[in-house]
Amino acid sequence: MQPALAVAQPAPPPEDPVEYEAAYVHAIYRTAARHFSHTRSRPWPIVSCFCKSVKATDVFLDCGCGNGRNMGLTPAVELGFDYSIELCDCARSLASHLTIVQADALQIPCRTAVVDSAICIAVIHHFSTRDRRISAFRELWRVLVPGGKALVTLWAREQGGRELPSDALVPWRSDPSNPVHQISIQEEPDVKGLGLRTIPRYYHMYTEREAREDAERGGFLVEECIDDAGNWALILRRGKNGGDAEAPVHRGR
Repeated sequence: MQPALAVAQPAPPPEDPVEYEAAYVHAIYRTAARHFSHTRSRPWPIVSCFCKSVKATDVFLDCGCGNGRNMGLTPAVELGFDYSIELCDCARSLASHLTIVQADALQIPCRTAVVDSAICIAVIHHFSTRDRRISAFRELWRVLVPGGKALVTLWAREQGGRELPSDALVPWRSDPSNPVHQISIQEEPDVKGLGLRTIPRYYHMYTEREAREDAERGGFLVEECIDDAGNWALILRRGKNGGDAEAPVHRGR
């Protein structure tokens, strides 16, 4: 279990999901982008493995590309976006030859059925209501071509033998003595007195059953659900000729 997860606290329910995510998700990634990028330089093995299946003729989308560490792994035409303008800037510095824009995973800036393969790594669990999480799945489904595949990862509720709250605030830790780690929003002293600072981030912690259900409600066929180092890694497909899972259109904001 990651040290931060050991001190995760139950998250209060959101009154306004948009404002809640602005405070407990977007503000952190906006102000801690350099720290985030500094601590994430390599793609996860499961992402690299998925990207090996992408063809040179494909259009490939990185939904929530962060600092761009997962881009440039395929021979395809690659597109990436992130909600954080600051992380988009980090991504462009790593992959200046690729198309990277600022956008919302609930409103992907692509036409319907134009993407052959996609990844969405550690993104959907940041949406604070189930309707919004299903909407994110549905929007990813929308942009994929029939038969298109996606890899989606979600934090798992069970970590290191401990079951975490389904909705949790997980501390983001920074070392103020390291210039790369400096962040500008209000912080609280680390509870263990290690000279670090912490700020809370919201996560929805998924069970395997819920991960499968949300993906299916978003329209996907779930080909695999893999327990991958504290994450659920879903291999999803948009069905051909009406073969998708039955899913209502969710538009919760």
